[in-house]
Parts: sequence; structure tokens; C-alpha cells
Amino acid sequence: MKIAILLASYKGENYIREQIQSLLEQTVTDTKILIRDDQSPDRTFEIEQEFEKNYPDKIKVMRRTEGKGGSKENFWALCQEAVKMDADYFMFCDQDDVWNPDKIEITLKRMQKVEKKNPKKPVLVHTDLEVVDQNLNSLGASFVRYRALDAKITAINRLLVQNNVTGCTMMINRPLLEKALKLSNISAIAMHDWWFSLVASLFGEISFIDQATIKYRQHGDNVVGATKVNTPSFILQRLRGKNHIHEVFHLSSMQAQELLQIYGNELSDNQKPYIEAMAGLEKKNKVARIYTVLHYNMLKQGIVQVIGELLFI
Repeated sequence: MKIAILLASYKGENYIREQIQSLLEQTVTDTKILIRDDQSPDRTFEIEQEFEKNYPDKIKVMRRTEGKGGSKENFWALCQEAVKMDADYFMFCDQDDVWNPDKIEITLKRMQKVEKKNPKKPVLVHTDLEVVDQNLNSLGASFVRYRALDAKITAINRLLVQNNVTGCTMMINRPLLEKALKLSNISAIAMHDWWFSLVASLFGEISFIDQATIKYRQHGDNVVGATKVNTPSFILQRLRGKNHIHEVFHLSSMQAQELLQIYGNELSDNQKPYIEAMAGLEKKNKVARIYTVLHYNMLKQGIVQVIGELLFI
């Protein structure tokens, strides 16, 4: 029962040491830490190599030498490497957070409980996060409430339009990793965590733990961060965010097309209409698009999000 922790890094010299140390201090110790640096111009890679030298049986460090860079591409390369490892479970780690000492223990316990009821099925377990500033001072005890999310939503029609799984809290089992890696066109998906949640929703189980297991650090260099919703600034931003909403639905449509292409023959009669509707959404006129998302209840979470969706879809 080995757990592979996949850490993607880029320009993280200010925080990477503290993050790796938190991985080494976990109560569950049967882990292997696989780190891939995306050609950082700072000392990130050097710091990672120091840890590898000190923990050669625990840590393996790689660096991108060719191909496109980016967070999505980095994590996907880690997945392709990790599937070759002797591991049953896989977790995803950002470079600038801090894991609570019992993060793996709590997540693994839920994973094994869900697997017992669903043997050999793909399973994804995720948790809440505590939002903190760059000095680890708390900004919000619950990321889920900070973002006004319902993390217990697992229906495919809802997940097609909005991901509610935060990648750095995920644990997935080997059946899910192998199933999701049937994807060959990485440019067709928005992010790795969204893709895993879609595949898990279709073919397995998603389980949410309503407990923060990580300090989710917010600072000026975040690739993806936490924005508090339902504030006046957020509402104004969303109602002005036509281009952003168009881009999200474009990615949603592309992901649905990819799901059809890869798994079309495996989809149930109940699942397929949702995937087909989202896959063909961009070909419809605005009235037809609004009708489609309402008909299939492919709506985002929160009234502000839904208004923005219907206005700018």
C-alpha cells in the first residue's frame, strides 16, 4: 500500500522547503514523493535536489527538458510517470502549501472505506482546505465556504460545468489513474483535477471529507488561488467576465467531446445525453444554449455564478 505524492513546481523557492518538510512529517510514512520542476529560473530545483540527496529512498526529483510547460502539463507528466510506480494511491501537491500532519491518514482512511463498498472501482477522495496568507495566518477556516461551494455534488451534469474538487486535496486510487490516463490530448482538458473528477463521476465514486487537511497559501505568485465569492468585487468581476465565462464553457465543451471520444461506448443511457449536450453546446445559438443548460440542469453553484452563466454563455 504505497502512496505516491506528485509535486509540481515552478519558481517556488520561497515556500518549497516548508511544503516538502510537511510531506516528510506525515503520520503515514509509506510514501514516495515524486517531484517534477518546470524549468524554474530560481533555486527551486536546487532545493529539491538537496532533499533528494538527504532522502534518496523517499524523494525522486525530475525536471522538464522538453515540451510545453505549465501546471496542467507538469501534473500530467507526473501522472504518466507515477502509473509506472509500485503504488496503490496517488496524491497531488502544490509547491507552496503546508499539509497537516494527518492529511494522508485522514484521506486514506476514507479511501479504504469507500473502496470496501466499491471494490476495483475508480475512487476519488478530496477534503476541505484552510485558506491562509503567505505567512500562514488564517484567512478562512474553510475554502469550500470561502468559495460558496457544495463539495458533495458529484452528478456529472453539474461537474461538466464546474469543478468542485481542489487538486491539492485529492487522493485517487490506481483504477482511476489508469482510467483517466486513456486521455492522449492534454490540450483538450482544463486541468488534471477536473478531468479526474469527471472520470470518477462517470465510472466510480467521489467522496468529500468536510475537514481542512491543508493550509492553502495565498500570495502574489499563485498559479491558481482562492477568491472569496459573493463579495461586491467578485459580483462585479463575474458580471463583467464575459470572456472568462466563454473560455470556461469552451473548455467544458472540449472536455465533453473528449469524454465521448474516449469513453463513448462505456457511457450509460442516463449519462450520455449530458455529455452529448455539453459537447455540442458551442454549435448552438444563444437561446438554444440557455435552453440546454436549463433543461439538463447544467448550472454552476451560487446565484451569481448562474446569472453570469446565463448572461454570457
